[in-house]
Amino acid sequence: MGTGVPDPRGLRAVGVQLAVTLAGDVGAKAGVLATTVIAARVLRPVQFGQLVGLMAVIVLASWAWDSGVSFLLTRELAGKHGSLRAPLAAVGRLRLLMLPVWPIAFGGGVAVLAWRHAIPLTVILLCAGASLLAGLNVIPVSVLRARLSFRTAATSQAAGRWITAGVATASGVPSRGSETAFALVALALLVGEAAILLIASALVLLRKRPLARADAPTADAAITFRASLPFATNVLLATAYNRFDVVIVAALVSSHDLSAYAAASRIQDALYLIPASLFVVGLPVIAQAWKRLNRDAVTDRVIRQLSGVGVALAVPAAALVFVFATQIVRLVLGGGYGAAVTPTRVLIWFLPFGALTAPLLAALAASGRAADTTRVYAIAFGVSLALQLALDWRWGATGAATASLARDPAALAVAALLARRAGFLQARARPETTTPI
Repeated sequence: MGTGVPDPRGLRAVGVQLAVTLAGDVGAKAGVLATTVIAARVLRPVQFGQLVGLMAVIVLASWAWDSGVSFLLTRELAGKHGSLRAPLAAVGRLRLLMLPVWPIAFGGGVAVLAWRHAIPLTVILLCAGASLLAGLNVIPVSVLRARLSFRTAATSQAAGRWITAGVATASGVPSRGSETAFALVALALLVGEAAILLIASALVLLRKRPLARADAPTADAAITFRASLPFATNVLLATAYNRFDVVIVAALVSSHDLSAYAAASRIQDALYLIPASLFVVGLPVIAQAWKRLNRDAVTDRVIRQLSGVGVALAVPAAALVFVFATQIVRLVLGGGYGAAVTPTRVLIWFLPFGALTAPLLAALAASGRAADTTRVYAIAFGVSLALQLALDWRWGATGAATASLARDPAALAVAALLARRAGFLQARARPETTTPI
């Protein structure tokens, strides 16, 4: 309990956690970008487009298998004490139940990507292994985040991405555009995911666990299939419109437009670290705040703080990429991807909208309103898909970029409406009665 005066140490702690997570995400995204640069220079444009699509399929299939369980685990473990054995056993049971979903998601994505140009079987198998490992490594990473160990969680992911980039450098040894080079890049993806799993698991085991308390709530009570359903739908829709857009575009445009959009989407994906970090920090922090008496006021302050920092980072970043898009594309991907400049300039304006939406989604999910976040993602995905079907065939990569951008203002509008209905964003009108985080 507190005196009603905000605790500056608690507010600063949220800023520190965000800074740590952003730094780790920058390191991880830099590793992904390095892998992308290597792949763009050693693969043919068609192979590069397929690789970007395969990277999207890896994530989509792994999250389909996860079905939101990792986010549920983070929320339920936040602020709780005791052994991890029971909650992890519950997670394992849910994962076994959902295992048949993985081959459907992975196989469907690969089938679309191979529609016009065949993908070597070796590449497919290596990417399948990477997807399965990606579905496993989110569990120890989620445990670290639930304990607010953002530094160790970010370190494990950044290390894995840079190991991927290191292994991918070997793809330059064979001749440019060869199947061997393609397979080596796919192998790098698998090795990187395995590294994240090993490092994060070791950090969970080595970290000193808090002592169990007699009055501590059981950490596994809410880890059930029913509780995970809103997260499952939420994750699938979010992954679909954040990652699977490349696969949708592949079915609607030429190979030239696919390579241009794929290149632009990689730059967009690199900058997703800002909204992603806001959500990653907001979910466990707000989940802990939700156990306090004055939880609405605390949650509102966290939302406002995260939103303010997010916009302060997002607007200058978007403006810089817009102005220097030509130089960035040439520097990062090479002179052969000039067609990606215009799609990049369109897509980049997702960033301010994403920075405002992420804290609202974190608050809704952390406060037991995961079903509301599903509504946000469903509407955003519907807007994007409808516009992809309407614009891609006519405007190619630029039409695809416009369709993808449209989902973000739609998501923000719906998230803001649902947050207001939940009673958030009104803390200034309520007296404070307890100390924030």
